[in-house]
Amino acid sequence: TQPWVCFLNSDCTIEDSGWLIEMGRSLMRLRGQGVQMVSARSNNPGSFVNSMLKAEKSDKRMTEDFILEDGHLPLYCALCHRDLFEHIGGFIKEYPYGWYEDEELAYRMSHYGFSQAICSKSWVRHEGAATIKALFKENPEAKEIMASNRDRCIADISLL
Repeated sequence: TQPWVCFLNSDCTIEDSGWLIEMGRSLMRLRGQGVQMVSARSNNPGSFVNSMLKAEKSDKRMTEDFILEDGHLPLYCALCHRDLFEHIGGFIKEYPYGWYEDEELAYRMSHYGFSQAICSKSWVRHEGAATIKALFKENPEAKEIMASNRDRCIADISLL
């Protein structure tokens, strides 16, 4: 029922009490520029993402928010307004076990004229792949299923 949606992976650790309010401030500040989702920076944003996301907590080099012109935000820690999903054809696509839902979401947002950005003042520690490693150990077939999600993502994007 709240207007804001925050995605936070289970392997993130919050070390700064201002992480969420700073993301909210960035989102509000950038809305006039078409930004509808922001992410915190992290020690481990994952592979295949914008290099501006990677930073240590003490890193103060990034002083301004950064609007992505290409690529996508991984959803380890992201904030958006709930009404975004009404404007882009629904919530995040469900791909079995995960992978590629963040990429599909970014393409869909872009298709409808919305952007994503990195909040310069928000940072979270991200272990990265903790849940996935446990899943693969318990269910080795899950890796193949998740890899095939790329084809699902491409098919979904081609429908835009």
